[in-house]
Amino acid sequence: MRFQQCIRIAACSVLVLITGARADIITVGPNGEDYTTINAAINASADGDEIVVSAGVYAEQLAIQDQRRTIRAAGNGEVIVSGQNTYTPVRVGGVNSHIILDSITIRDGFSMFDAGGISIHGSAFVEMNNCVIEDNHAGELGGGIYCESYAVIRNCLIRNNTAGGSGGGAATSILFSGEARFEDCVFEGNQAVNGGAFSSSDSGEMAILDRCRFVGNTATRRGGAIAVLGFNSKQAILNAQSCIFENNIADEHGGAVWVSDNDMFNAVACLFARNEAQLYAGAISNDEWVNALNCTFADNRTVAAGVADTFSGNRSEAFFVIRSSIITNEHAQSWRGQGNFAVDESLLPASDNPGGNHDNIHADPMYRDPDGLDADPDNDFDILAGSPVIDRADALRSFNGIDILDVQTDLLGRNRLVDDPDTVNEAIVIWDGVMDWGAFEYNPSTDPECVADFNHDGMLDFFDVSAFLSAFNAGCL
Repeated sequence: MRFQQCIRIAACSVLVLITGARADIITVGPNGEDYTTINAAINASADGDEIVVSAGVYAEQLAIQDQRRTIRAAGNGEVIVSGQNTYTPVRVGGVNSHIILDSITIRDGFSMFDAGGISIHGSAFVEMNNCVIEDNHAGELGGGIYCESYAVIRNCLIRNNTAGGSGGGAATSILFSGEARFEDCVFEGNQAVNGGAFSSSDSGEMAILDRCRFVGNTATRRGGAIAVLGFNSKQAILNAQSCIFENNIADEHGGAVWVSDNDMFNAVACLFARNEAQLYAGAISNDEWVNALNCTFADNRTVAAGVADTFSGNRSEAFFVIRSSIITNEHAQSWRGQGNFAVDESLLPASDNPGGNHDNIHADPMYRDPDGLDADPDNDFDILAGSPVIDRADALRSFNGIDILDVQTDLLGRNRLVDDPDTVNEAIVIWDGVMDWGAFEYNPSTDPECVADFNHDGMLDFFDVSAFLSAFNAGCL
């Protein structure tokens, strides 16, 4: 997914300024370092300087305005910036701020309004790498992170944060300029009223989720993991690519995602598994528009009786557009409610009767380990040899402005453009490759052979024992 060209140019320009400036290293710590507090080091440093912090708990509020600094842990233990459950530990603002945080833990922050852990506002640009944002609380938006400017957040753990409104783990509210990009982040155990882990109330496509994992987050109303809710008449557009949504819970709508009136959620190559809603839609509750391409929806459920397990349309204007995906759930119907449900070239329950161009199938997708018996949740909904979804997806496709060829790997990091020589191709073959439906790509060259799987169905059970005994009793010829 794109990172706006203007942001790249701005970021590169700032980096050039930093590189060309004086670059001192200033140390912080209790054992003879240059300073004993991070704030003292910030105030004594100049643009381009690097502040290296020794292990310890720093109970201070970092207020960074119109400064360019790198703040990183020294590597001798955990560096914690604590709000002592009283204030927001890190606030970055101004027009010219460019702050890099590396391996810093932001903990125990508190705000009556927005930004419990870190606030990114004004026109500031913040990069966070390998950080932990945990146990923070905001009375309204962004228990862990609140962003209304530019941010690139990579390989961070965002857990056990809460918000009294939306976005327990993080909230973006970018209405005019800016972009927040989350890459390889884990959102775990966060809670809010709407969007237990994340909320986007941006104007347009201002937030992007890439290779992120949302596990065990809770909404007391809607969107156990995510709430997409535009501001007033502004349309929020949230893109998620190669993300995992698992075991998230909503007390009302959308175990994984809720999309509000006028807004849009785009999912490409994502897995939605074992999410739960009490009332409507174990996976996605939709008031306006949802697009899903090459996604897998498995074992999502709704507690209320007589309600479809996976999707719910809540307004007559609601649209679901789903392509090259796999949809399986406990009951016979995945979608119910108002609006339009258009599913093309996908595997879905036999009772679903969607609009669209169809070419759908109703079959067992042959998941590798749907019961999770191998203790590795990452491969549970991978597919086995012989699956009916192999070599069925058309790779020469653009979906809502996204070229599917840009999604080059599946959720296990394997090449997506792989042809299975044992499967008749149902889609266009390019460069000797063809894609599968769903979030996982079957790779015959890497599929390990299990010597105990005597009947070759990809599972170990009584039937393998029976096959072995039959072969044993037959003896050797």
